[in-house]
Amino acid sequence: MRYCKLIIVILVVFANYPRVVAGEIALIIHPSHKLESISIDLASAIYLGKTKALPDGTMVHPIDLSDDEPSRDLFHRYITRKNKYKYKAHWYRLAFTGKGLPPETVVDDDEMIELISSSKGYIGYVDASALPDDESVKILLTIPTKAI
Repeated sequence: MRYCKLIIVILVVFANYPRVVAGEIALIIHPSHKLESISIDLASAIYLGKTKALPDGTMVHPIDLSDDEPSRDLFHRYITRKNKYKYKAHWYRLAFTGKGLPPETVVDDDEMIELISSSKGYIGYVDASALPDDESVKILLTIPTKAI
């Protein structure tokens, strides 16, 4: 009986453990942009609200994945160098002082790809395995998840 309880506890813990993201995370933009790549520093500045423009002057609005997507935490730890709590606190501070609002949020990779492929003004990130085979989005930067 004791072993049954232990097995149940282990199953519950692993069922609630976040999914592990393997491979890469891709920072994407609409394919009509002439920009071919982006630095980590510029991506960080965009996602922290420090800049809203690409080097060519094009305005972009960052889009985040929902909190429950593992790619979100990995992306922010690598790009903004903030865990999810520090990232949220950063945006709360900016919103409270009237200096900015946090990026819009989408539910999953598919919604992110759909939004970015249909509008020039957004920049976002997805698990690279979710990228479509067509050229509906352009990859600006890839982040190997092993590096995080």
